[in-house]
Amino acid sequence: MKHSTLPSILYKYLTSFEDAKSFQNGETRFVNLSDYILTEDVTRKDVGEGYMDHIFDKNIDSELIKIESENNVSYPNNPREMIVCCFSSKLDDKLFDRFKCDYCIQVNNPKEYFNRINDKVNEMFTSKDVLAHNKVEYLDSPRQKGFINGFCPIYKNIQYCVEEEYRFFFHLKQNMRIDQPFITGKVFRADYLVYRIKFNIGSISDITTIIDRNICF
Repeated sequence: MKHSTLPSILYKYLTSFEDAKSFQNGETRFVNLSDYILTEDVTRKDVGEGYMDHIFDKNIDSELIKIESENNVSYPNNPREMIVCCFSSKLDDKLFDRFKCDYCIQVNNPKEYFNRINDKVNEMFTSKDVLAHNKVEYLDSPRQKGFINGFCPIYKNIQYCVEEEYRFFFHLKQNMRIDQPFITGKVFRADYLVYRIKFNIGSISDITTIIDRNICF
């Protein structure tokens, strides 16, 4: 996976001061895309998370895609298997409202932050450097020509573009046994299995700042 260039600053919007302190103390949480499909409020919920359709290309040769018809190829990148941690690349008072948050963590050195998470993730997996990062690209239509290498977590509908989202992610099925102790929740809802993964990377107070909305804006 070719990473996009990390922004100079990343922002993590959080509900409470306690959540912000936990984050700054190194608590790191990833969830699979099913969690966003099922649990977010109506203004943020995206039932298309993890799915992309592509115009048929006869040169495509991959077991990862499903040929629906001669003119349509669907790549259902199973949302229960793609694990993400989401940020924004902008600080905006309107995003506090959108995310129903009062606090935000400003990550002042995203590269160092990513490296610390990557080191921890490498400890947990037999495969190394499985963690990827990329900015989310917003599309007028989910239909694109060709095959986008299966990295559906970085594509969303344009209606979410105000979030200017940036994601760290990895593929659960390829890289993790689901019985690991750091998986804190497995919840069946409808046809989806929701994974919530939590681990600690140690204090990141040296590269982060807690922002209180009531003081900043």
